[in-house]
Amino acid sequence: MKKIYLLTISPLLAASCVSYTKIQDEKPLPLKFTSKEAAQTFYEGILLKEQTPITEENDESINFYLRLTSPISWGKVDTPQKKLNAAFRKADHNGSGTVNLAEAKSFTKTLKEESS
Repeated sequence: MKKIYLLTISPLLAASCVSYTKIQDEKPLPLKFTSKEAAQTFYEGILLKEQTPITEENDESINFYLRLTSPISWGKVDTPQKKLNAAFRKADHNGSGTVNLAEAKSFTKTLKEESS
């Protein structure tokens, strides 16, 4: 009976009573590319960034722990548009407002190095 009681009460202890989330959004940037290949390389890099590689830390094994939290939680969430704008600014090395193939390849290479 005690085991059932602990498993039932543990989600209640981990849940917050009040949650505040600030959504951070931006207006879309005009994304310009010098070629279709530059655009494709840029978007492939973004897709690569969104995929989390499986490591020892996140191998999807089942873990159980009891965590006591504050009754109030808060956080900030970036919208996909804000993330896309940030990626475009990062890829546009010279700040011209247009990403060429060399910049797109450099951007994708940087993302690959960050993920490994």
